Parts: sequence; structure tokens; C-alpha cells
Amino acid sequence: MNEIEVKNKFKDYFLTCLYKNGFRYIVKHREGLIEAFKNMPEYGRSGWISDDGFDERAFFSMFDDLFEDWPEGELKDIFNEAGIVDWSKVSINARVFVKDNVDDEWVPQHFSGYKNGVIYCFNAGRSYFTTNGEEVSWKYGKLADE
Repeated sequence: MNEIEVKNKFKDYFLTCLYKNGFRYIVKHREGLIEAFKNMPEYGRSGWISDDGFDERAFFSMFDDLFEDWPEGELKDIFNEAGIVDWSKVSINARVFVKDNVDDEWVPQHFSGYKNGVIYCFNAGRSYFTTNGEEVSWKYGKLADE
């Protein structure tokens, strides 16, 4: 994995962590300061502002190199930027890639459901039309159409 791939992977991980902690929007300010918001901020004379208290916002300056390709002042939706999948909305039988360990190779499967934060696929690569009813759980997943 080259440096750019590592950087992009870490950026996605960082954004996913922000999302899991309730942050939904992010913006890069002047001099690389990154600000994340839990609620949609408004654009004012001095840039993006929010009525949220400090527990509803986060500031980061140490990760500015992750966002060097982002234009200053452009508000971004964390869900879209991180490529987060809302598994509760994925169709049964959708083609997905799954794995149990970060270092494992992605395995192509057919999605069967999402329960209690766990991704399930039909057993042995089967689909909705060929399944014997067995499902297998997986820790990591992504849509095949990415």
C-alpha cells in the first residue's frame, strides 16, 4: 500500500469515527484548521457558524494534511465523504464484499440482512434464490458497486 492509499484509508477511518460519535458535517478553515459539527451550521460573514455548544463541535489542527486537497470553507457531509453504508437500507441480495479482519482479502457475497450492528450474508456465496436459509456474519463490509 502506498502513502496516498494509507492516507486515504486513515482519512476514511477518521471521518467514520467522527460520524460514529455524532458528527455530521466538516469544514476546512484557513491555515488547515478542521472543524466538525453535529448539526448543520449556517454560513455567515465570518464563515460557518453554529449555535451548538462546544460539546457539539470539534476542532482539529493535527490532521490538516489529510484534507489538503479540500478547498477552504466548503462544508462537507461526513456520511458522503467517508463512504459510510447505511446497512439498514441495503437491499436483500445486494452484492457486497465482506471480511472479518482488516488485513483479510475482500470476499464477494450476497447481503441477507443487518441485525444489531452485524452484517449478514447468505452462506457459501449463495444468493436469495439459491440459499438454504443459512447466514454468515461478517465484521467489515462494503457495497460491490463502489
